[in-house]
Amino acid sequence: MPGPRKFFEEFVRRSYEDFRASPSDEYLAKMAVANANDMAERMLHAFAGTPRVFRLCVGQETKYREKLAQDCEAFGIVRDVAEGHKHFRLTRRPESRRVSSSEQTGTRPIQFVNNAREPINFVNNAGQKLTFVTNVIVELDDGTTRPLLPLVEEVVAMWNRLSR
Repeated sequence: MPGPRKFFEEFVRRSYEDFRASPSDEYLAKMAVANANDMAERMLHAFAGTPRVFRLCVGQETKYREKLAQDCEAFGIVRDVAEGHKHFRLTRRPESRRVSSSEQTGTRPIQFVNNAREPINFVNNAGQKLTFVTNVIVELDDGTTRPLLPLVEEVVAMWNRLSR
């Protein structure tokens, strides 16, 4: 099993770079958030009981993730998106949870309109209607939306710094 730095380079950074290259690809988004969230466990197992992981030990993964979420809001959201994808609906941690369901993360269709506010439809050379979508976004429980890519980018930067 690779140590945290190796895991960071081989999985966290790589999945983030793939997502960054295709920011509307929901599969790549989910891989990036899953790996960014999994990195916490790698850090805790490698540095258990040290100041590097707030002197927490193996078995205290939830406490470690909660401390990270307090220090880095983006990590808290990324963690919730990853857990929502894994479990579909989240029921634990209602006081600190920002996202409660996998349905809160994804793309949305973009509808273009003309000056008269009428929809404009685009078709390709074969006459097929083209659909445009946003980059992957996350709707927080408070109703606000955030683009997911900058959140993942912030978490990747945190792991890059902490895993050295």
